[in-house]
Amino acid sequence: MTSSAVTSTMKIESDSNVSQESESRQPAIVFDKGPRALATLFGGFFASIATFGYVNAFGVYQDLYTRSGVASPSAISWIGSTQLFFMFAMGLVGGLGLGIGGGLIYIPTLAIQSHYWRRHRALALGVVATGSSFGGVIFPIMLNRLINGSVGYAWGVRASAFLVLGLLILSNILMSPNQAISSKREKPDIKGVLTDVPFMLGSFACSPFCMV
Repeated sequence: MTSSAVTSTMKIESDSNVSQESESRQPAIVFDKGPRALATLFGGFFASIATFGYVNAFGVYQDLYTRSGVASPSAISWIGSTQLFFMFAMGLVGGLGLGIGGGLIYIPTLAIQSHYWRRHRALALGVVATGSSFGGVIFPIMLNRLINGSVGYAWGVRASAFLVLGLLILSNILMSPNQAISSKREKPDIKGVLTDVPFMLGSFACSPFCMV
């Protein structure tokens, strides 16, 4: 065997050993248990309260705007429809701002659950989704009592905003990606997704259902 062949063989073996060592250093992927999985679950629950839960309280604002005579009920209903549309499609201040912000929070909140849950993933997503119902009970009662009480509209809205801020701070503290999964996944091809004609057509076809 020539010296060049020996050198080439040693280099291949060295590269193989290095790759094996790097793989052994990566943390093992553990699903369905652990404090970080539970923290991510509760963080998603709080984020769901602050996004879809708050959207469910739009009826309080619609009733207030209708009784004050600022616009027709049909025109006011477009605010709620717009924010719900952008919650799904990712986007009047209440409709556009809350829709985009809520969509940017809610979708990753659901996606990150797959980092920690496999066998019980459906249950985990169900727990996160119940946050919207929980918020749909809390926020309308809170806003009704504050706006129609001595506090008034301005501080009633501010109080609900402070509550949402606290929930989102907790969500950011509790939720974190699973590094064992993140290190092994390739970066998503955003351009490829946006240029995928069947996917985009399907997304736009579903959009009218959010406007109803």
